Amino acid sequence: MKVHVKVLLALVLNMNLMASYIEDGDMALKNQDPVKAMQFYQRACDAGNKIGCKKLELAKSDFNKKLDEYTDKLQNYIKVLKVKEKACDGGDATECFNLGIEYETTQYELIKSFEKAAQYYKKACDGQKAEACHNLGVLHYNGKIVCDDQKAEGCYSIEVMYYSGKVVNVKGMESVFASHYYEKSCKLGIERSCIAYKLIGNEMANEIRKK
Repeated sequence: MKVHVKVLLALVLNMNLMASYIEDGDMALKNQDPVKAMQFYQRACDAGNKIGCKKLELAKSDFNKKLDEYTDKLQNYIKVLKVKEKACDGGDATECFNLGIEYETTQYELIKSFEKAAQYYKKACDGQKAEACHNLGVLHYNGKIVCDDQKAEGCYSIEVMYYSGKVVNVKGMESVFASHYYEKSCKLGIERSCIAYKLIGNEMANEIRKK
C-alpha cells in the first residue's frame, strides 16, 4: 500500500512539474522570449508530456518563420545602407547625415554603432550639414564616443584642446569636443546648438572656478 502511495505521489509531482514547464514556456512566449519558451517546452516533452511536445513544434515553426522574416528584412536594410553609403562617399552630406541617424537609432542591434554614426555625422558636418554637427555634439556630450589617448581618431583629429589655459590629454574631454561641434552647428544656424554651446561653456567655467 505504501509503495502505491509513493508511486502516486511521484506521478503527481511529475505532472505538476510538466505543467510548470508548460506554464513557464507560455510566460516566456508572452514575454517575447521564444528561445527560453522552447527550452521549457522541451523539458516538458522530454518528460513525456504530449502538450509540451506539440507546443515545442509550434514554437519552433513560429520561431523559424520569424527568423527568416527578420533575416530578409535585415538583408534589405543592409542593401539600403550600402546605397546611402555610396551617395555619401560621393559627397552627399544629407545622405551622410541620414546614415548617421541609421547607425545611431537602428532597431537592428547587429548594425547599431555609435562610432559609425559619429563618422557619418562628421562627414555631413564637414559638408556644412548643421544638424549633423549638432548630433555629433550630442554623441560626445553623452559619452557615446570614446575619446582617449589610444583612440584619438574617435575624436576626429582635433589635435590639441585647451582647458583652463592648459594643454590636456584627450581622455575625459567629452564636453570640450561636444562644445566644438555645438559651436559649429550654432554658426550654421541651429538655435538649440547655440543654447547647448552656452550651457557647456558655463559648465566648463564652473569647473575652472573649482580648481
